Amino acid sequence: MSRPIIIVGGGFAGVATAWHLVRSGPVPVVILERDRACGQQSSGRNAGMIRTLIPRADVQGMAIESAAHIASPPADLPVRGVFRRTGGIILGSGADVPGLREAAHRSRAAGREVIELERLPEGVAGWVQENDFEAAFLTPDDGVADIHELLQGYLKGALAGGAEFRGGVAVTDLLVEDGRVRGVLTEGGPIEGRAVVNAAGAWAGEVGARGAGGSFDLSPRRRHLHCTGPVPGIHPDLPFVWNDTEGYYFRPESGGFLLSGCDETTLPAGDPPVDPAAEDQLAKKLLSHAPALADLTVRTRWAGLRTFSKDGLPILRWDPVLPGLFWLAALGGHGVTLSFAAGERAAAAILAAL
Repeated sequence: MSRPIIIVGGGFAGVATAWHLVRSGPVPVVILERDRACGQQSSGRNAGMIRTLIPRADVQGMAIESAAHIASPPADLPVRGVFRRTGGIILGSGADVPGLREAAHRSRAAGREVIELERLPEGVAGWVQENDFEAAFLTPDDGVADIHELLQGYLKGALAGGAEFRGGVAVTDLLVEDGRVRGVLTEGGPIEGRAVVNAAGAWAGEVGARGAGGSFDLSPRRRHLHCTGPVPGIHPDLPFVWNDTEGYYFRPESGGFLLSGCDETTLPAGDPPVDPAAEDQLAKKLLSHAPALADLTVRTRWAGLRTFSKDGLPILRWDPVLPGLFWLAALGGHGVTLSFAAGERAAAAILAAL
């Protein structure tokens, strides 16, 4: 086999890119994942919401493109029942409202329905204080993805196309010869490749430390998710609700609610511990803005790391100073939603340069 394209990271960005690469033609691909299996970190610890009403226009464009394919997957993506069309409701006040209205305009121009609501619909209104926001937008085409089914679908599709997956392999450094990336170094020895794709999530800054001349300053940030016990009368297809201004979201999950206070604490790459104070912070926020939710009992909680660049935009590009290294990082919590489009764009850029 000729030298492969090495993808560092078996999360959504990495496996989606691998699938797009192999479906574009016979190209050897190796996925390296530090954990034994895919989805042990943030790719398996998120809320799974497919949200397309995003104030950042460049991110929104990718989200709209990707969401359409996740809702209606191509025949060669081996997934079943991966998306539930529940709709979403985005709330905002003050300075956030103009950006949301601009995002709504872009969504409509792309063929997605967006309705600015005068009142919240039945089933949602009782959970949110009616006068605690200035604008509400219903996005009927948004919904919730089965994150495990989608991630495994990308991986199964990549493997069926000839890609190789190696779990339990931690990359310790880049293999650089004559000023070009020629592969990676691992605890088990070097692995040579035609190019290296840095899709290592929270570890992307460490993996790419020899490249970019320090220009890609990445910040992993912890976010907690909390799941309540069963709540009588909750329909599983109730729209998710996300208040951009006050910083919280919730959606139905397992007969109750999945809740987040949208907390962001910068931490080093790793398995983030749960901070007991996060639940208290969420409760205070809900008491002020959605008091009915604050009365619910949290049964389980967990945390994951979302990785951001300095400007908050995803990095999908070749390293500016080190040839052979492609960055696919800093998806900023949009990893699930952007996965299809980000993988497709990354694969196209990589194949065009090789």
